Amino acid sequence: MLDNQTKQWLEGLRFIQSKKNRSLHKGIKKSPYEAMFGSTQRVGLADSTLDKETYECLETEEDLEQILRGLSIPESDRETEEDVNSTVPCAICENYGIVQPCGKCSVRIHTNKTDAIRDQRESAKTGLEKQAAKMLALSQQKLLPIKVGQNVVVKVPDVDRGRLAPRNVLAVVLSVNESGLYKLGTKEGVLERIYSRNEFTLADSNFIAESDIPS
Repeated sequence: MLDNQTKQWLEGLRFIQSKKNRSLHKGIKKSPYEAMFGSTQRVGLADSTLDKETYECLETEEDLEQILRGLSIPESDRETEEDVNSTVPCAICENYGIVQPCGKCSVRIHTNKTDAIRDQRESAKTGLEKQAAKMLALSQQKLLPIKVGQNVVVKVPDVDRGRLAPRNVLAVVLSVNESGLYKLGTKEGVLERIYSRNEFTLADSNFIAESDIPS
């Protein structure tokens, strides 16, 4: 905002989003931009095709524009993209298509990043799976599993509770499925939905038996 001499905070959102997209993500072990496009985000003159000696001496935008104008190719000598793609084959597969000059050897090759993008996304998926497994293991250490027949205390959400209604409900574990979700019942009947382990706590004693739950 200071550089652009503006008080419109919306002008800075794109820079904030760009910084977020190129920051290292703890779960996927790479930046979101790299996971999406298969390459690191290009930022500033350091990532441009200009030599370091060229952009280090720049002081103003006018200096940069002057250098870029000097690098431009005359119209008479410029090949159109269509002409290049139709007359120059790829140096690797020898097929015609969209080709670009290599930055090191200037040989024209296809710029297909499909494989790189797929590899980056597979790596990101593996990182997220490891992060989820770590979180699950930590949760299982803190919240021990509860057996069928034990009593638990379920907190009633504020939106579902009346002014004089109790904050908690005493229930008994009726069953546990393969995903670790619990089916609970009270003296009023079986609760409609199933619960995860972090949604209730173990009661001090077993006040309700499974036989007390009306069918």
